[in-house]
Amino acid sequence: MKPGPDPILADESKRKELLGVVALGMSLKKACLYVGILDLKTLRHYRDNNPEFDQEITRAELKGEIWHLNNWRMGAAGQPSEQGHEVDWRASMEFLARKYPDDWARRDKHQIDVSHRELHGAMDKVLSDPDALAAAEALAVHLSKADENADESGD
Repeated sequence: MKPGPDPILADESKRKELLGVVALGMSLKKACLYVGILDLKTLRHYRDNNPEFDQEITRAELKGEIWHLNNWRMGAAGQPSEQGHEVDWRASMEFLARKYPDDWARRDKHQIDVSHRELHGAMDKVLSDPDALAAAEALAVHLSKADENADESGD
């Protein structure tokens, strides 16, 4: 037997409230807690069984992203908000980069976290293999040139 809708999500005002806070950029987990849904699995189940509601959630998420994109565009162009205030486009840029890193995070710098043991083990392997050592040296030269080019271009 298929379970019925969650009572909170069946409540139209709670449903609209959930969609509203999602559109503002709140995470789904926090939005659920805000409207009284204590388990994110409930939302997942409801979305899986209600394609219309799933589309509403997706649309709310996109609405928030669009708001920040517009804010970014207006602020970068020096245009005021609809209320006449100065637009902090950098805040929107940062929000998008943190909320949607796959789409909006900068990719010009990379950080790799490894333990000392892993690093020493890898170095021992590279230093004992002439082909691997040559490849590592070539990579170091390439990365050095990339860093120099980035410094010259101001990135």
